[in-house]
Amino acid sequence: MNEWFMPTDLMPVAGGVYRAFPPAGMAGFTGPYDVDVLEVVEHQRFRMRWRGEQLHSEVLWEMSDGDPGVSLAVTQSGFLGLEGDQRRTELAGTYETMFREKLPEALAALAEPLKKKPPKAKPPRRPRQSRVRVDPGDPWWRKLTKLTQIPTERRGRLLSIAGAMVITGLIGSALAVVMARPPATPPGLAANGPSTGQAAQSGVQPGVTLPPSSAPSPSRAAQRVDAGVAAAGGATVSYRTSERFQLGYIGSITVTAGTAPISDWSAVVDLPNRATVTSAWDQIDYEQERRRVTFTPGAAHRDIGAGQQFTFYFQVGDPTESGRPQACAVNDQPCAGLSG
Repeated sequence: MNEWFMPTDLMPVAGGVYRAFPPAGMAGFTGPYDVDVLEVVEHQRFRMRWRGEQLHSEVLWEMSDGDPGVSLAVTQSGFLGLEGDQRRTELAGTYETMFREKLPEALAALAEPLKKKPPKAKPPRRPRQSRVRVDPGDPWWRKLTKLTQIPTERRGRLLSIAGAMVITGLIGSALAVVMARPPATPPGLAANGPSTGQAAQSGVQPGVTLPPSSAPSPSRAAQRVDAGVAAAGGATVSYRTSERFQLGYIGSITVTAGTAPISDWSAVVDLPNRATVTSAWDQIDYEQERRRVTFTPGAAHRDIGAGQQFTFYFQVGDPTESGRPQACAVNDQPCAGLSG
């Protein structure tokens, strides 16, 4: 992906949120953007949501058996900013280069066999040094003479071994002397028990007691969170203006299920006069009648499990430039965050 498409940490993991960094000068891209992975079907389907500066669109890559090889279809839909038509033209040219030229080059590079690495050079063998034999029956002066003929490195090792043997003998003698002495009476202890002047020393300091930790254990913390969720109960709904621009904005509604799942839900939004919804995404249908817009989720998001949430986006053309709807509700429950 980094060599062919653009620098990114994108991974084929559904539910993951990643980041893409288009290089400078890539037509159709104004800067870094977030990538939400919505669906992954291995070797068949890869669906994403791209979110950035004046960019809220769904991108779908679909693969199928071709003749020869594999056929790849790329579809992008959604909001492309104020200069949408110009940006669409620029993206078409960029994709022409990326998919028809750079992608085949990247695939061909992957298909090349790995080049064999040259064998590692072995380090040169060290020349064997002649060994000098010292006979135990030789007089001391002859042993010394032969010792001086031993190579310097080996002679140093022999002298180190001899020195270690001498030190070991001295330590053994010292231990024998210490062990032969009678044990001394510890300070503060009489011959028949502790004295009244000083208590016996130990590894624990008296009078120091650590208080129990005030932090709850993981199990208690989990129980407390569960109790809070149970107390809250029901679902929560919130609205947020994700992006504002001249004569319009992009709004989002987040539906979060409480302790019970939500099924067959819909959202109703009231807009100012002359404001219209121009698009909505992540498998959401909408129908506008005058100022009221009803959003109905597709099959994939019709049911929201307990404790889970779903967010959908919609673009509004608003000549009044109010920046938000006048009212919002999901299954007659008002949206939080609409005021202010």
